[in-house]
Amino acid sequence: MALRLLLSLGVFALYLGFCGVFGSLLRSARRGSATARAQFAICAGLVLAPATAFVLGQAEISLSIRLATFLSGAGVAIASYRQPSWAPVRLWDISFTRVYFAAAMGITALWELASALTHASLAAPLLAAAAGLAGAASLSAARKTP
Repeated sequence: MALRLLLSLGVFALYLGFCGVFGSLLRSARRGSATARAQFAICAGLVLAPATAFVLGQAEISLSIRLATFLSGAGVAIASYRQPSWAPVRLWDISFTRVYFAAAMGITALWELASALTHASLAAPLLAAAAGLAGAASLSAARKTP
């Protein structure tokens, strides 16, 4: 049960992060930069579309939770695109995104460690270490950002 909860929480956190990046890239792409449009297209095709298919295709998670995750992601993408004035300005700051990424990687590392304890697999501890290092690097970069 705890392993399934960690997996669901990790998928939710990563999906919301992907949607936030998607909204930010759409905002940049609308300004007309060719580089920003290319980044937006890459994010849409190689990150968000497969992540959405993964979220909606998780048969072991209830349909209502999958739809809530998808709708929450759409809301985050819209908010990230519009960056409403009522939202805290710090929310759109790079240091916040780095801390958010570190937290998502921490959840992923915990899930991989729990998975390693329940299944004899070499991949799980390696993925846990990679996620932990990515989270630590992101947190370190967030502390150095002014």
